Amino acid sequence: MDPVSPTSLGILSLLPPLITIVLALWTKRVIESLFAGLAIAAWALDYHASGLFHSLLYLVPNTFNVIAGHPAAETLKGMGIVKDAGRGQLLVFIVLLGSFMTVLDHGGGAIDFAKRASKYIRGQVGAMLTSWAIGVCIITSAYFSILVNGTVMRPIFDRLKISREKLAFFCHAMSVPTKALLPISGWIAYMVTLIEDNIPGVEKGSGLQAFIATMPYNFYSWMMPLFVFGVALKLIPEYGPMRRAEQRVAKEGLLHWPGSTPMMSEEHEKKLATMKKDGHMVDMIVPVAISVLFLLVLGMWNHLNQQLALGLPKLPLDTTAILNVGFAAGIL
Repeated sequence: MDPVSPTSLGILSLLPPLITIVLALWTKRVIESLFAGLAIAAWALDYHASGLFHSLLYLVPNTFNVIAGHPAAETLKGMGIVKDAGRGQLLVFIVLLGSFMTVLDHGGGAIDFAKRASKYIRGQVGAMLTSWAIGVCIITSAYFSILVNGTVMRPIFDRLKISREKLAFFCHAMSVPTKALLPISGWIAYMVTLIEDNIPGVEKGSGLQAFIATMPYNFYSWMMPLFVFGVALKLIPEYGPMRRAEQRVAKEGLLHWPGSTPMMSEEHEKKLATMKKDGHMVDMIVPVAISVLFLLVLGMWNHLNQQLALGLPKLPLDTTAILNVGFAAGIL
């Protein structure tokens, strides 16, 4: 499989993401779908370079070369996703991050926080403000934020005659933006990699510091929580389909459109069944605070040491190593 220009594959370049998305939606199995996308990408590169027969004959080894690289072949050395120690550390980080979120999920701290907040709800404005607060305070995972927000607030929104469409809007709009502003969510690995690979002047290993420096310019992540806050206070009126949904509930008392089917997947039901119901919000606050402290201190150590001329030893830690230390501390 010879190296080819990434712009010369034409319509073939659309096949890997298209097949990955279709398979993920159809099978509900993300890992296998991503693996299939990698296989199609390897096939497309080889087909373009060497023809149909060669691409089919070498499909399996080429797929593994795309994943792991091929140290004996010059043309394949740069293909590997796990081609150096830094990429291996990134995989360790993903495992630690997933473990950290699982510990927090099963600890029940987020559920306890949400239940405590819901006790003080007074009317529709109070319910929407509580949903907004849950989205702000659950910072570890966008998915977990949606899960807790929907689970806790659904019966409250129903009781107060607020449409399911508005609940879905609050859950979704408050999921990603608040997580993208803090170096403790699953978004951090993706964004740090994008910064290091695409922004001139950002060296490998300094992506975390660059990410922190870019936070003031992440306008969507700042503006969306403010917009939702205005909607919660009814300072921003409903419009478009949301307005029609709210009018439906007010006039007809229907939380859903007639004939619609609420989505509640089997995976969601299983997740709800495993969530601890007697946890304390401290079980979430303390680990998160420890991880954030480690990430901020270690991430800014060398920069502040240089800027303030403190004369302290330089930490030999790149971005991934700092993330691994931070989440390991949180897990402990």
